[in-house]
Amino acid sequence: MNLHLKSKKNKKGFSLIEVIVSLTVIALVLTLFFNIFILSSNITFKTLARSKVRESLSDLTSLISRDIRNSEYIVECGLNSIEGSESCEFVVGGTQYLWHRCEEYSYCKEEKDDATGNYNTIFETDGDIVIDKVKFEKGFSSENGTTSSQNNVLFTVIGSHFNTNLEVTNLIQQISISTRNYEF
Repeated sequence: MNLHLKSKKNKKGFSLIEVIVSLTVIALVLTLFFNIFILSSNITFKTLARSKVRESLSDLTSLISRDIRNSEYIVECGLNSIEGSESCEFVVGGTQYLWHRCEEYSYCKEEKDDATGNYNTIFETDGDIVIDKVKFEKGFSSENGTTSSQNNVLFTVIGSHFNTNLEVTNLIQQISISTRNYEF
């Protein structure tokens, strides 16, 4: 019987306290890694959202810039007002177009149908961004140290991401657009 007791005592193993301590350490390390993963995921989502808004605003300013540069005539583009305007109406190739706020959060380009007089939407900003403010106004530049009115339109747009939890707000794009095909 003495031999049987000795064989049980010689067996190696972990005590209950060692197992609990090991599990606690592993749980703490896993918690740390998950927190780091969640934090880096949030930062990645915010960065992607900010890039998406910047890209959309850049695309919008490029489209509007191209349209104004190529226009034959500007009907109204904030040029006759000190405060500027949220819309811009112009003629390209004999067709009248209008950039304006078409929904609460989006901005559209519409083409006028000469037969009916109605406007048809041909472009609308992405639903992931919110267009907070748009302003067209007469641009200015300096000539020989004095400020004088030039043939350009100053376009400003402020946008945000639709998901407010991402905290991507008030991104601004501004461009001075040369109106090379006509004079005011």
